[in-house]
Amino acid sequence: QDGHFWLATPPRLCRGEIRSLTGSGDAATAGWLSALAKGIEPQEALRRAVAAGTAKAMSPDPGWLDPRAYKRMVGLVRIKRVGSGSV
Repeated sequence: QDGHFWLATPPRLCRGEIRSLTGSGDAATAGWLSALAKGIEPQEALRRAVAAGTAKAMSPDPGWLDPRAYKRMVGLVRIKRVGSGSV
């Protein structure tokens, strides 16, 4: 929408914090779509998507993530504008 490209950097997790990557992409997609459905700006939607995927990786259950971990990750994901152009 704004003609910019954004880069999201997830927080670094320790090896012991990563429990299962299964479902992380689905969680990221859900975070993205949920944010956009609420009218949240694309760069913030990206932050929430990355936070959801990261929080899911911290759960051994492929269909669940800890809402507390998600909220923590939202505060740790870094978003940076890296360029502009037409899409």
